[in-house]
Amino acid sequence: MKYIPDEKQIEELLENFSLKPGLRLDHRLLNAPWTPRSVTRRRFVKATTFAVIVITLLVIATPQGRAWAQKVAQFFQRINSTTIQLSDEQTRAMNDTNRQYDLPLVPVLIPAVSSEMAAIPGCETPQKAQSYYCQVALSETKLGFNLKVPPEKTNDWEFESLNVNTDSQYAVMSFDLDFKYIGFASHSSLWLIQGVGDFSNFEWNKNNPWEAVPADKVEPVSIGVYRGEYVRGRFGLKPGNKVLTWFEDTDEQRLAWSEGTRWYLIIFSPNLNISCTMDKDKLIHLAESLVNSSIETSKPLDPDRLLSISDAEAASGLDLKSPTLLPMDMDFSYARYLPDEQKVQLIYGLNEELIIHEWKGDPVEYKKPLGKYEYTCKVVNMNGNDAFYCFYEGGNPRSFLWWHKNGFNYQIYYDPLLGGQIDGEKMLLIAESMQDIDDFSKNNKKSYEQIVLYEQALRMDIKKFPEVSAGWVFANFWGDASARCIDLMYTSTAVQGTLLINQCKTDKHSEVFAFPIWSTKLVNVGNTKGQYIVGGFIMTDDGKQVWDLTLPIKQLYWQEDGLWMQIALYGNATLQSNQGDLISYAESLK
Repeated sequence: MKYIPDEKQIEELLENFSLKPGLRLDHRLLNAPWTPRSVTRRRFVKATTFAVIVITLLVIATPQGRAWAQKVAQFFQRINSTTIQLSDEQTRAMNDTNRQYDLPLVPVLIPAVSSEMAAIPGCETPQKAQSYYCQVALSETKLGFNLKVPPEKTNDWEFESLNVNTDSQYAVMSFDLDFKYIGFASHSSLWLIQGVGDFSNFEWNKNNPWEAVPADKVEPVSIGVYRGEYVRGRFGLKPGNKVLTWFEDTDEQRLAWSEGTRWYLIIFSPNLNISCTMDKDKLIHLAESLVNSSIETSKPLDPDRLLSISDAEAASGLDLKSPTLLPMDMDFSYARYLPDEQKVQLIYGLNEELIIHEWKGDPVEYKKPLGKYEYTCKVVNMNGNDAFYCFYEGGNPRSFLWWHKNGFNYQIYYDPLLGGQIDGEKMLLIAESMQDIDDFSKNNKKSYEQIVLYEQALRMDIKKFPEVSAGWVFANFWGDASARCIDLMYTSTAVQGTLLINQCKTDKHSEVFAFPIWSTKLVNVGNTKGQYIVGGFIMTDDGKQVWDLTLPIKQLYWQEDGLWMQIALYGNATLQSNQGDLISYAESLK
């Protein structure tokens, strides 16, 4: 048998290797809006003697030449293949997205304003704190450098979110755009990611097969006087396959470049309902037009994009109600005022799954909805009053609820896109919860106080640190209603590192058989047995994935009190932590 190093040898070996965060972190953070995409360090290329002479003269003679002579980084992970072989675990994860599951309701929580945000003029209230200006200003305070932003945005651009990683010194800014073509129900997305220092600090997805690019698909480009790389296309999975295939007709595009110590990445994901509105030249023009952030400018209310209930009331003149109970991870997105109908639409969810219509007038005559779906309808009781409920239970279940109260007509329409289902009872609970609250469009970061709400909704009693261990700070958490999981995320205050604690009522995220047997070690966690795992998958140049013991990833799996538990440690922190440290973290959870 091939010689396998023991625990001590592996720990010593890790100290001599540079950081290469691996594939499984990307799996855990896939739905987080600030999850960065993949960039890698460039290998230096040897030039011919003639090219060396020309470049040397260029560097000496012109400022442009000196900029071009900067250290050239290879922005995209290149492989010599147009296919990538997936593991059974990866294939199951990609094909499990349409499975239907019950979606619990969670109370609406209006976030408090942090002291750092409140100190910024004009950012004292929860709604103002979510604005473009306040988010940029706070991010710059945390990062210690100014961010570049697009110039004055057109009406069909909308700021979505901004998140920062202070450890690795980068920010992820997202925008929705292309609304003017068919409205807000469908749009394109654009991410502007920027950081300072070495690209190696942004290699979260270096070994993610979805982010790789065939070597011949990378096009060198110029962004002003700087060098960059452009890619059009992406790897995707054909139905029934276990092999990722490169698709160029997706119109997804990426542009990466650096300016001295600053680096930038733009990712454009198109609206699939229209022809692509962005091309290489437009991306380069956008990159060249980026400016330093500026002060906030007041803008008139846009009736097609109202970012709070109070804004919708100001635009419509209506006294609106909004729910205090919502399906998990389905927050208020925006409101639309229809002046011809004197109606307001409140829109919830990233995919606009839940829409509430409100308008003043006499009670409507409820009728079975017309269309291609055969609805079943009935009159239901809502706090002693009649309401009209219709539902369709076909391949894509959807439902309506209509009622009249205090001179207003209301209609809730629910159309799930990713499998989460709510029944008639939950529709009634949402309707009955509607009150005078000023909800607004929020960023995607959840507070520690919200964890208990998710525990109650998922009927879980998860374990937490009674006191956060020294050197760690709470960063975020996620809930998964399908697998009944809650993930807690902590970041290191001393070195670059992430600590993830995943707890599930099912074993969906605990498939330890996916790891090579020689990478695991049986250990004791309290009074139970667990498995300690070192390393992770990397991708070779030919599109295959192999296990690498030297990757700075350490994991611990065990079962306790009916929960499937996992602790995962990533980044520089793995160099200072060993098997005993992870077991100590696990045993301190209460």
